[in-house]
Amino acid sequence: MSDDGLGSETIHAEREGAVWWLHVGDRRWPCSEHFSEDVIIPTTAANLYRVRRARVMVESGWELSVAWGTGTYSSNRDRPESDGYRPFTETPTHVDVAVLWDGRWEPCSMVTASELNDMIVQMATWPSDIAPPSWAIEGGSARPGVPAGGYPRASGEASEVPPNGPSQYEE
Repeated sequence: MSDDGLGSETIHAEREGAVWWLHVGDRRWPCSEHFSEDVIIPTTAANLYRVRRARVMVESGWELSVAWGTGTYSSNRDRPESDGYRPFTETPTHVDVAVLWDGRWEPCSMVTASELNDMIVQMATWPSDIAPPSWAIEGGSARPGVPAGGYPRASGEASEVPPNGPSQYEE
């Protein structure tokens, strides 16, 4: 597999219609925010600094930030764009994660796809006084729309149920 190949342990963001999704291995999560920018820094040897971040809010209202840009504690830690270094990857196997906890971001470094999926599933069960996303409050009516043909699965079969499972608020 090439460095930027998609696999069961890679992580990347992809836009489908108006919704950005964070693909984590064979699962995906809707992003409350996605940010991608390439910044040219002429005073550095690398000249290019890549910023990649996605934020995911789970139904309980907890939020986490996932980063895999240049110099983050991800697969791109030692990947500046200069001679002698490995090229930047848009599909890392390790990412830098931070959980919004009591108004502060608590970091977790070099998180794998499996660990990130487990973290998101666990966070969805945490009690919280944080307001859940609007699609959860409205019984799923504002949840990102089901793509034509259903949600894609790793197996290639489509389903009306999102890859990260049905909403606990849907009837």
